[in-house]
Amino acid sequence: MNLRAISDKALLQNTKSLVQNEREITLSILHHLREVERRSLYALLGYSSLFEYALRELRYSEGSAQRRISSMRLIKELPELEEKIESGVLSLTALSQAQVFFRQEGIRDEVQKKDVLLNLENKSKREIEKELVARSFEPTRLVQEKLRPVSPEYTEIKILVNGETMEQIEELRNLLSRSQHGITVREILQYALTETLNRELPKAPKSARARKAPMFLESVEVLTPDDPWASDTGLKPSTLVDKKPKPELPPPVAVAKSSRYISQNTKREVWYRDKGQCTYVETNSKKRCSCKYALEFDHITPHALGGSNLTDNLRLRCRAHNQLAAIETFGQSKMQNFVPRLR
Repeated sequence: MNLRAISDKALLQNTKSLVQNEREITLSILHHLREVERRSLYALLGYSSLFEYALRELRYSEGSAQRRISSMRLIKELPELEEKIESGVLSLTALSQAQVFFRQEGIRDEVQKKDVLLNLENKSKREIEKELVARSFEPTRLVQEKLRPVSPEYTEIKILVNGETMEQIEELRNLLSRSQHGITVREILQYALTETLNRELPKAPKSARARKAPMFLESVEVLTPDDPWASDTGLKPSTLVDKKPKPELPPPVAVAKSSRYISQNTKREVWYRDKGQCTYVETNSKKRCSCKYALEFDHITPHALGGSNLTDNLRLRCRAHNQLAAIETFGQSKMQNFVPRLR
């Protein structure tokens, strides 16, 4: 169509119709993303999350992927929002910002959420930010600051890091996630500072340098430079904690036959063999899942079906592919009791 040849009225009408079609298509995409997530189809393709699938497979930018996934999950909870998306009263940006706000403020009540969303209708991104900041119990969590004290005990810090530093943060996050899910950058910084100060102050009095590690990391097993499998993790000796490994305690003498206990030696063997990465491989492309974060020890023959805790019956899997294996074995009807998104 030669747009220069049509009348002003037709051009304006066509543009309006296209925008309306775009909103309808967007809503349909959200429905499709919801069903893809419910069926765990992203995991079948070798992706560890719906976000990674939207990023790598659908070629969305990080912002576009996050806005669509956040909006999809919000309209699942509040289906009446679909009409407001289709009419343009609420944008994906508004829903995404609201979802972040609800999570930060711990808001779970539907009435409260509806009240917030009502005040975000027909507003620009900047207006939405102002509205949410005004409603926040701790506005400093929403306002971007470089360095801002928020109480006598806490200070908000905003920094920019280069690619190399970000890789180091991710390496440490992957390492610590072996024993704890949901490690944050703040907790990583706290842990790194504690360990560094303990190493760099050898002449200080014992009471001064024996700073206790964060409680959430008390059970984390930290790599040391002489670990036999350290080289296969991709971590350089300079990033490892330089301290003598503690003597390993023997496993309990009597372990019940049906116990899920996996010895530390067995875990080390599995981690070394699988190179600290999810072992799922997509059938057609033979692409291996790239996830190295919060990996789980999965039984190839499920423990519930008599599978052993020996090395050859264990493998590393990310949460998505561990759940996928369970769904394939036990079926969706049974697993929906343990995986809410299947309902």
